[in-house]
Amino acid sequence: MVFSARVIQDLGPAGWAPLYGMLKDRFGVTWVLDVAVEYPAG
Repeated sequence: MVFSARVIQDLGPAGWAPLYGMLKDRFGVTWVLDVAVEYPAG
């Protein structure tokens, strides 16, 4: 998707998620990616 989109925020760690990124596709739609992982119960 990045080939036909403009990257607004590179995929990388954020304070609230291990991976976060944002891009805008060729139609003007902004996509936000938050990748979360399961945390062990402790």
